[in-house]
Amino acid sequence: MTKVVDIMELVFPAYRPVLTEMLDREGMNGDTTVAQVFAHFLPDNIKSPEERVALGALGGALNKHTANKFSPKLSLTKHCEILALYRMGYNADLLAKAYGVDRKTVTHMYNPQSPKYKGVKGQEKIMGTDGLIRVYVTDVVLAHIKNFETPVEELSNKYANKKEGVHLVQGINCTFKHRLEIRWCEPDEVEVKGWYYKDMDGDFPEAWIRGDDDSMKNSQACLNFALKDISDPL
Repeated sequence: MTKVVDIMELVFPAYRPVLTEMLDREGMNGDTTVAQVFAHFLPDNIKSPEERVALGALGGALNKHTANKFSPKLSLTKHCEILALYRMGYNADLLAKAYGVDRKTVTHMYNPQSPKYKGVKGQEKIMGTDGLIRVYVTDVVLAHIKNFETPVEELSNKYANKKEGVHLVQGINCTFKHRLEIRWCEPDEVEVKGWYYKDMDGDFPEAWIRGDDDSMKNSQACLNFALKDISDPL
């Protein structure tokens, strides 16, 4: 059974002290199970609208905890496949769909500022990006990922180029300004033609990177995506 202490950090911060006061008042503590809390705090034991909302926040935390507990657990091999495919230019939304995880999980894998997924990041350091791609992007992996691709070439506009070129910008995950190049790329140099960006002050300054399908439609959309995606080098 899930204890309150197991999920307290998932409770919306403003309601943690309210829950703590409620438990203290009724002789309970963090070792009390969530089920016992809900069974005890019937309408007669709820003293204010704030306490009622706090119980709702506890329920929301339990829901998050359960979702995380039963979310897909991928092997290190799958992590390496995801990172290698991302380095090749496949976007995080596509990879999340293909591997049954959320986009944030993919972002943590490639973002050097994230403390998560050290195993796959360590593999890339040992093998190098080129080695990671050669080992993990097999014909089977490519066949799998293609099942989830949607054609975006017809939707992309080569002449919507207002933001084409080099920009000096500071993304939301950056601590300093990066040189960011926006460019239309053809199939002879990338997997799918469309608008790509190059973070010349990031971890991979020579790589053309694509965002989600919408970001490839025009130069402005590509720039908007890049500002949310780039991060300082490791």
